[in-house]
Amino acid sequence: MLEGTKEASKRNEARKFYTVARRMKVGFQPRTSICKERDNNLIGYIRLVMERRKQYFYGILKIKDDVQIWEEAIYQVLKEKIEPPTKDDVREIIRKPKKNKSPGEGNISAELIK
Repeated sequence: MLEGTKEASKRNEARKFYTVARRMKVGFQPRTSICKERDNNLIGYIRLVMERRKQYFYGILKIKDDVQIWEEAIYQVLKEKIEPPTKDDVREIIRKPKKNKSPGEGNISAELIK
């Protein structure tokens, strides 16, 4: 490791030099995977930690599912209040797209509609 520091210093590679120097200064730091259970007990066994993380994130994603349910309920209420478009509305929408533009989501160009 000391050789890498000397080489980096000679080549004017400051970033590499300081990275190697920091690693030498700090030394080896073991990583641990510990988390708390719901009742605040610590768990360190990797499989239990992964299972706890899975439960935690499932709980967060379930909240988002509830939001989606609300959005669908609001849509159902609004859908009843939305009136179907008139022929004039459809004609206006067909006239709006400019020619020689790329097609939209359905891969239908404006020239084909007009």
